[in-house]
Amino acid sequence: MMILSSELDSINKFKSVMVTYGLNPPTDITPGMISRFPGADKGQSNTAGWCFLFQDGKGGVFGDWATGLQQTWRDVDAQTISGRKWKAEIRAAQKAATKALRIAQAKAAEKAIYIWGKSKPALKHPYLSDKNIQAHGTRTDQYENLVIPVINGKQITSLQFIHQDGTKHFLKDGRTKGCWYHFGGPARTLLLCEGFATGATLREESGYSVYCAFNAGNLIEVAGNLHHQGEVIICGDNDHNTKGNPGRTAAQRAAKLVGCKWVIPDFTDLHAGPKDSDFNDLARLVNGKEAS
Repeated sequence: MMILSSELDSINKFKSVMVTYGLNPPTDITPGMISRFPGADKGQSNTAGWCFLFQDGKGGVFGDWATGLQQTWRDVDAQTISGRKWKAEIRAAQKAATKALRIAQAKAAEKAIYIWGKSKPALKHPYLSDKNIQAHGTRTDQYENLVIPVINGKQITSLQFIHQDGTKHFLKDGRTKGCWYHFGGPARTLLLCEGFATGATLREESGYSVYCAFNAGNLIEVAGNLHHQGEVIICGDNDHNTKGNPGRTAAQRAAKLVGCKWVIPDFTDLHAGPKDSDFNDLARLVNGKEAS
């Protein structure tokens, strides 16, 4: 299909706006259709980024499902469009994006349940050995990846895979926002952290009920879902070698918004390496295990 120069100009303007929000838009964008692409700072297999350019090319909506970003764009040449028509197009675009997200997540959940059912209980795995932690109900798939279910309530929504070299990835299109992995049973004190290894360490060292949110950006969502169940204590990462200490910042912000306590590991007087930041790293340093 031939693209007119005016249409191409609108597409390029739309892309430029997305770039200012940290997104890397796709090369091909078709007006009137949802386009999906990697979210901010994600690999090429990721499809959390999305955009919808109006059929006339005069406006659009875009966002990142992983971060919750959602923005509108309106071409300066389209200011004569009535406010009513503009709002109607925005609502239609948002509805189309929401529908696409729900369909993708539902398919991913079905796939996650299937893979989880085919996986075997984790008896041993290099990642568990490296982190000096127990398996805590995880499994291994046919590729010898450690498989961790991502859960909302009692439903598996996605999976996290940890390869033998320690690299991680989530199941494509699986829902992670507001979801978690839980260590232990019901309790009045609930510890909330970022990663699986941190959660395993907190469970083994404290005996408390522990929830893993998988990343710093998800702490607020999960804390909000848990606060009615008991006292939530957010056990954030201490990214002391990263500008702005994003782990501490995320823990503080989540605790303030939800109204709970927060704590981060203290590496004072320990020979902490540049990558040591969480409670698993702290435990291995204290116990004489090499952290990395």
